[in-house]
Amino acid sequence: MADIERRVKLCMAANERYLTALSVVDRVVKTSEVLDRVSVPVMKDHQRSRGLRPVSPEDGVLLQAVMDARHLINGITNASLQRILYGESASDLSESRRRSSRVSRQLRMLRRHGLIRKLGTRRLYRVTPKGQQTMGLALAIRQSTNILARAA
Repeated sequence: MADIERRVKLCMAANERYLTALSVVDRVVKTSEVLDRVSVPVMKDHQRSRGLRPVSPEDGVLLQAVMDARHLINGITNASLQRILYGESASDLSESRRRSSRVSRQLRMLRRHGLIRKLGTRRLYRVTPKGQQTMGLALAIRQSTNILARAA
């Protein structure tokens, strides 16, 4: 009970993040406007990051992993994304480094597009409101049923 004040602060912060995530649901925006903004390459510090392909299977898996509900409370780390994207741990050191480097590049790309933000100097990231809207929309499109395909 000595740490009740800290627990209250943590719970309030978690509730705030959850409500922020829900706040993007009410906005009415054209789908093309939202997805086109992240589909073009971006330049930051004279380095180019490719545009996202939000409805492609490869980027869809990444977006699904980033939007995992477990990240609302604890945030996103390289290790947590690796566990979701790859499942089992790497077989050797070179494979472990390759995976870590790949996830780091993906996190950097998402940051440059403004979909996630880094928390201070820690290696911890949170999804931004823009990220909630963009990734949520992309995942909804990927999971929706194509009526025309069923009619054929």
